[in-house]
Amino acid sequence: MSCEESRDKERWYWPGITRHEATEILKDHKHGDFLVRDATQENEYTIVVKKGHKVCSLHVIKHDGMYGLVRHRCVHPTIAALVRQMLQDPRTYKDLFPGIDFLHAVCRDEEEEEEEEKHKLQHLLIQLVNANKRLVLELRDYSSHMQRLKTVATELSASQTTVSSLQVVLQIFEEQLKSLKAAGTEEQLEEKTFQSVLMNAALISRRIQLIKDRQQSEEGKLFNLQCEGQFLEETTGNYKHRLLLLKTEQQRFRRKVEKNVCKTYVDLLLRDEDNLELRHFGPDAWLVECDRLAAEAVLAPAVPGTFLIRPKDSRYVLSIVCAHDDTNRIHHIQIHHADGQGYGFIADFCIFPTLEDLVTKHRTISLHYYGFNLDVCLTCPIGCKDNSG
Repeated sequence: MSCEESRDKERWYWPGITRHEATEILKDHKHGDFLVRDATQENEYTIVVKKGHKVCSLHVIKHDGMYGLVRHRCVHPTIAALVRQMLQDPRTYKDLFPGIDFLHAVCRDEEEEEEEEKHKLQHLLIQLVNANKRLVLELRDYSSHMQRLKTVATELSASQTTVSSLQVVLQIFEEQLKSLKAAGTEEQLEEKTFQSVLMNAALISRRIQLIKDRQQSEEGKLFNLQCEGQFLEETTGNYKHRLLLLKTEQQRFRRKVEKNVCKTYVDLLLRDEDNLELRHFGPDAWLVECDRLAAEAVLAPAVPGTFLIRPKDSRYVLSIVCAHDDTNRIHHIQIHHADGQGYGFIADFCIFPTLEDLVTKHRTISLHYYGFNLDVCLTCPIGCKDNSG
């Protein structure tokens, strides 16, 4: 087997990637993780290794057909043999490259699987957020539905009482009218008394007509309320069925997400922010056109949790005040954006559809969940009047 064939079978060999791409691959890896890429010169190689928080590149030397990292140690017939030796003894070149260890070879499919898992998790988070949003909206509709059902029941009872009362009053007036008409037929009545009886009879007749009109109107209202109440009763079951389906969907996504994300974060993520007394208003309260220095100046006297979001080039940056005892009180965090997904504080968690969603949710979600070592929430927009220390 040729050297090239041996090399190509190894998963730690990353053909065709640039130095910058190799650095990007390793920047989030641990100390001692490394990979092999093609060097600028044809048929030459570079080992890219994570050293502490830095990424270093070491040129592989080929001398007399043998490989090594220094000329006098070119003793390996293939690049694969060199890598195997480095993995067997991570300190092979410790005397020549202090601080560098070769502990783990980063493999192509391993990296691809990791990226795929991140993508799957982000997709699951987006699905969970959307499923929860559908559930919350349905719960609100159901709450409004039940409130209306309760109101209709109250109005229906009142309308039934009104109709019954009107019927009683109508009977009383009809009996009075009947008595007056009977009295008006008596011949012994004086003219003055007779005229008074006629006037009272006419007045009662008008009142009877008014009562009948009101009764007819109230009976129409009663009929409509009965129809609406019946419809609401019939559709209550549909709401309960949809809620059950949406709750099942939300729980299904939640179980998958919680395999990789802590439960507390998920609880906060799914919290219904409409039930909170928010002071975040809208972008007018926290979106500010300024640079880093201007942001620090305006935030300097503010209390921890005060923040603003500022545009920078084609993206956004969060500037936020942290604890008083922190020597570096104001921190700046890039906001990532993925087309078709949303916004987030790390590239793999762009799950908030809008900046407003991002801001609103992080009123209760601390930034420490994203590994920033900052236990602070976005509690007070710079536009609020009560943010001064």
